[in-house]
Amino acid sequence: LPLRKDYRCLEPRSSLPASQGYFCGVDAKFNFFTSENELIAANYEARQADYLAGQAKASSQRSAFEERRMAALLASKTLAVAAGSGAGASDANVVGILNQIYMEGAYRSQLALYEGEEKARSYNVAAESRRLSGKSASSAALAEGASAGRASVTNQNSTILSGATSFASKYGDLFGRS
Repeated sequence: LPLRKDYRCLEPRSSLPASQGYFCGVDAKFNFFTSENELIAANYEARQADYLAGQAKASSQRSAFEERRMAALLASKTLAVAAGSGAGASDANVVGILNQIYMEGAYRSQLALYEGEEKARSYNVAAESRRLSGKSASSAALAEGASAGRASVTNQNSTILSGATSFASKYGDLFGRS
């Protein structure tokens, strides 16, 4: 991992105050865990969207079946009414009406399937988008953590030099310098 080098800040250092020796890499470590959590959350949301896509397809298949069934029932009722009125099943008007009923049923069935496929497609796009945004956020958090780790190391070095300079200016004459 690119942040592994920043974990050296988490080790105690006797020459530094505890606040700087132990915690200079906390931002880096926090961002590592934040990036992992973001990636986990993104993958979870993507799996949910994938599940919803499957449900949309299944629901549309059930709706399509129901449309075909309703068309068959209507055609059966139409045929029964035609037979009750004395018209035959092979009468041109009856055949035309039955043909329209079956065509409308097929159209509605295909429309239900299309709507389900379209809804599933949008869920699949959302899932892929969430996966990509999770990866992007994870990478950004890792990069931010790495830069925070480098900044804290630089801050430590600056604090050490500042302390040494202050020490030298106050007590330099004890060592033969004035």
